[in-house]
This record gives sequence, structure tokens and C-alpha cells, in this order.
Amino acid sequence: MKTQYACISGTDVSITSQNQDPVGGDISPNGQEILLKTYDYILYWKRESEENLSNTFKRSGIRLPYTREMQGEAICWSVSGNSFYTLSEGKNRTLWLHERL
Repeated sequence: MKTQYACISGTDVSITSQNQDPVGGDISPNGQEILLKTYDYILYWKRESEENLSNTFKRSGIRLPYTREMQGEAICWSVSGNSFYTLSEGKNRTLWLHERL
């Protein structure tokens, strides 16, 4: 069975950094939290009730503690939404787990 998708809309995300960012992002399993990753830092948003993404991104994201990874480009939430993972590009890289405190 093939599934097809079509891009029907988008929203601008204003992030300023020294690199061409963001490089990765994810929305939590419950749809209420958002992570965007740059090479230098991770930004976090918690959506207000019934808030659309355009309005969420009008607010400044919160910078999360993060140790820069060489070519760290991937980020995703865990299935539970209580932690997230980051991963660098390349062979034999470490998959880093970041737990909510």
C-alpha cells in the first residue's frame, strides 16, 4: 500500500544563529511540545491549548542545556514524550538521551 503526501502549507520560524539552521526538529507524541535543533543549541516550545504552530513560533523558544555535537543534526522525542534523543551525522555515532528533570 502506497501513501502519498502533499505539502499544503508552511509557517516561518525566525531563528538567528551563526550557521544555516535549524537542522532538525520534532513535535512530541501528544502534539503539545516542540523541539528545534541548531548546530549550537536546542529550542523548546510548549503550545498553549488549541494554539496553532504559526502562533507558537511567534513566541521565543526556550534554550535547553545542550553540549554541542560534531555535526549534530538529528533530534526526536521518545515515545513517552518524557525525554528526547540527539544524533550526529556519520558512522558509529553516539545516540544521546536527554531526560526531563
